[in-house]
Amino acid sequence: MLRGYRIIENENMVERKQIRTHRKRRINKKWAKRYGFNVIPKKGIFVMGSTLIMHPTVAQIVRQQVGAV
Repeated sequence: MLRGYRIIENENMVERKQIRTHRKRRINKKWAKRYGFNVIPKKGIFVMGSTLIMHPTVAQIVRQQVGAV
């Protein structure tokens, strides 16, 4: 609980970005298989009533900033 808000940490809140891309779809599919993807945590926070849903790294940042106030 953080000032009356319940925080739910969801590690699935990520964006996948292909490491290396090609303009042709067929080649791009092969490159995706070979080189893979970067996983980037989403910076957003979803608010549902008194519940906050966010990625664990974002939750850690929020807790530090609210604790500093």
